[in-house]
Amino acid sequence: MCFDFNLLYDIQLLNSPVYVLLPNGHVLTVTQFGTVNLTETFSISNVFFVPQFKHNLLSVPKLCRDTKGLVQFSETTCFLQAPSLSSPLVLGDLLKGLYLLNPNKLFSVTVDSFSYCNSIVSLKLWHTRLGHLPLYKLKQLNVFTGAHDCSIDDCSVCPKARHHNLPFASSSISSSQMFDLIHIDRWGPYRSTTFDGYKYFLTRVDDFTRTTWTHLLTTKGNAFPILQGFIEMVETQFSTKMKRVRSDNAFELGSGVHHAEYFKQKGIIH
Repeated sequence: MCFDFNLLYDIQLLNSPVYVLLPNGHVLTVTQFGTVNLTETFSISNVFFVPQFKHNLLSVPKLCRDTKGLVQFSETTCFLQAPSLSSPLVLGDLLKGLYLLNPNKLFSVTVDSFSYCNSIVSLKLWHTRLGHLPLYKLKQLNVFTGAHDCSIDDCSVCPKARHHNLPFASSSISSSQMFDLIHIDRWGPYRSTTFDGYKYFLTRVDDFTRTTWTHLLTTKGNAFPILQGFIEMVETQFSTKMKRVRSDNAFELGSGVHHAEYFKQKGIIH
């Protein structure tokens, strides 16, 4: 609300009177409202004209609602941030416990004076808030005084985030030639079957060359017959014998009695 008629423009009559209760208990009738310029480029509308009340009051909730902005209070000043403002607007200074609005002293603060972080702790805090922004990017913002002397080298997240993946462990291949050791595993069932009814697959990996063979299965019980066929194929096509087979001891991959008998006949260690 405003008591100075000279501060208002575009004054209009209310459709119906509004009653304002003063701190002393008196009730005033408001019939007019207008617009007040806080700066040359920023104004507030729907301001009640109350000549009987010798103070200008600014409603913080209404200001935030109308501007879609944010009002913040510091130890000495009160300022407004809003999408329509290019920089924060100082609304008033603290005096005897109250933030006094003085239109003659309203000004827009620059980013440099608004964002002041001159300590290493603040720089590290903003480094984290900005998604671990590199130090050279923080310096380009020109909002951290003394940033050239600060360091974020002790950030524990940045080195890990920049790794594409963890280093591979040293190879522990113990085989000396192809088919000395074959790793086998059966996977499934998958939630969806293929168009011809497969929902499992069997993988065989040669330990020496890392060559991988994959075979689709309709049921997990078909795994061992496929493995038998693979062993026969190795003997025929590569003219060599498979020496060892390693699996997770699944029953269908060689843990049964007839499976063990087959490996024994072939001289394969499982």
